Amino acid sequence: MALKRLINGGLENTSVTAVLIGTDTWARRWVRYEIFKSIERGNRVLGVHINAITGRDQLTKVAGPNPFDALSVEISADGTHARPTEWTDNKWIYYADLETFDVSQQPEANRGRHLSLSHWLPVYDWVANKGYDNFKTWIA
Repeated sequence: MALKRLINGGLENTSVTAVLIGTDTWARRWVRYEIFKSIERGNRVLGVHINAITGRDQLTKVAGPNPFDALSVEISADGTHARPTEWTDNKWIYYADLETFDVSQQPEANRGRHLSLSHWLPVYDWVANKGYDNFKTWIA
């Protein structure tokens, strides 16, 4: 599929993926794909809420939910593989656009569980956390 190729190509030679979180980011299929694909390739992934940044009209928008809360990985029983899942209809379902991938050895407590991505991935607010001054420390 063309969008997958575009995203995969855009991730080549990267080590960090910054997910800009707007009002509806959590609902975007291809944002979810880029998040999971970034994790699969070993990128550092972080979220940055951007709705507190004023627009040309000097207004801000309602903050969207953290997309990492609705995404998870199911860790294999041996702790070496992760299968992407997403929260839909009040349950975790397997994410259709990406298969199981290798992960670094997970502790016993994580094995056989669905772990929300917010368990691992930090989220910042560009305005409240002074992104202009602190972004380089967030990606270090």
